Amino acid sequence: MKDKLREILNFLKSKKGENLTYKKSSLIEGAKKILNAANTDKKIVVVGDYDVDGIFSSFIAWHFLYALYHKMGNSSNVELIFSNRDSGFGITYEEYQKLSNEYDLIITTDMGSDLPFLSQDIENLVVIDHHPTKNNYDYIINPNIQRSNISTSGGRVVYDIIEKLLLPNAKKIFNLPEFSPPLNAYAQLAAVTLISDMANLTQNNREFIINALNDMKERVIVPMFSLLEEFNSLEISYKIVSPINAYSRMEKNLDDIKQFINPASFKEFKEAHKKLQDNNKEKIKLVNYYYLDIIGNNNNKNKIENEYFLFYFNPEMPTGLNGLIANKINSSFHKVSIIASQRNDEIVGSARGFNVKNLFYLFGIPTLEFGGHNDACGFKLKKDFLNDFIKKIEELANTYHFEKQKFKAIIDKPLSMKEVLELNKLYAQESQGVDFQEKITYPFSAELEIVGKFKNDYLLVKVGDKEHNDNTLMSLAEYEYLKNKKILLGTLRTDGKIHIITGVNNEIELKNSISLFETEKIKIEKENSNLLNM
Repeated sequence: MKDKLREILNFLKSKKGENLTYKKSSLIEGAKKILNAANTDKKIVVVGDYDVDGIFSSFIAWHFLYALYHKMGNSSNVELIFSNRDSGFGITYEEYQKLSNEYDLIITTDMGSDLPFLSQDIENLVVIDHHPTKNNYDYIINPNIQRSNISTSGGRVVYDIIEKLLLPNAKKIFNLPEFSPPLNAYAQLAAVTLISDMANLTQNNREFIINALNDMKERVIVPMFSLLEEFNSLEISYKIVSPINAYSRMEKNLDDIKQFINPASFKEFKEAHKKLQDNNKEKIKLVNYYYLDIIGNNNNKNKIENEYFLFYFNPEMPTGLNGLIANKINSSFHKVSIIASQRNDEIVGSARGFNVKNLFYLFGIPTLEFGGHNDACGFKLKKDFLNDFIKKIEELANTYHFEKQKFKAIIDKPLSMKEVLELNKLYAQESQGVDFQEKITYPFSAELEIVGKFKNDYLLVKVGDKEHNDNTLMSLAEYEYLKNKKILLGTLRTDGKIHIITGVNNEIELKNSISLFETEKIKIEKENSNLLNM
């Protein structure tokens, strides 16, 4: 079985993915605007989205420009602003006008490229983004213009532009051969954005992240990375991404995040870290409160549910929790999950689940494509259209034949716990701290035993038998769902720990839930086998 896993991993490593390419005229126009502003001491503002990708990508751009201005002896400040979650994704025309009155050049990062006020004749704007767009203006630097869909992040795009375009041209044009901003730190931050934004882990993206993780091990340049005990994508998700995303969802003033990323002192870093930790704990409490209300309250008139689908609306729920709760329900029960709440006179929500974005298109449900893939999207609509929206959701739930997501598995027969532990250990070694483009799952049989209880209905569960076992965390609801399943389905992770994603009652259900990994070697063997059987 270990040889088969190695074969699959080697196959996945061979899938390079597309290189980032940009429209030449956009690179020229963007560089010209930015470097001209620096050369003439103009006031620049960098505006980033409120999630980790937006925050880190805007910080990278701001730090580079701040360092360049300082090196050139400029007097004007380069400002950094994070967008307000209440304003939604992107910036409004009113916000753009206000910024135009205060600054000579506006640079947006990870805020979309389809803003409704964009036009060809805008002179004071550079858009740096990665979301698919129909726009093709020269001030938009985006590898996904004309609706292509190369999987990357805003942070990676900003890093590319600095490393390959702005830095070499600034050195040459301004005669600054010794100008050396911390590219290693920028690469480390950009790697985190690839992790946080759920970019497809093609080998190109994996190599970028692995190189950054190896660099972190050698030297901690960014203070917050000193919090990491292990250098893998899971540790970064738990200790860096989750607290920052929680804070930006729950708070309007994000100055503490600036201090967490770029503190003036160790004391300031500790204070900011504590605020983020406290906020994250509060977020977990709220997520669990609404999560339990959703799965336990079957009398809620604003809840629509069937075997494959769940919709929930609560006008009192903080809007920043929508995506977290939708993701938690989808992860626990593998249902398409649509979670909505109210912000002023708008209904805003998030959807998670297999092919959910295409479902929205199919049923004419309005969406804003926050997510860069088909399994996630956001939406908003005026409160007056809520009833029509719910009718659309009911139509979706009652008439659509949901395509059940199949998990890619290494084998279609249950493994022993000993084999599971061996595979997890091997995967942790081979992955180098970063998952692959496709998740690898495995069926196995094991007993579940509660060995510890925590607040917020979380359990420490022993999985296995007396001789071979491992512990894992799961919610009480997940435990109740899994405890009587005859066959469990786990997924390999970079930390080498057991992680259960679902369970089935028999081998027939198992075969309906999985598809086997096929490498080129396996395909050839299957074809040869078919020839022999003719």
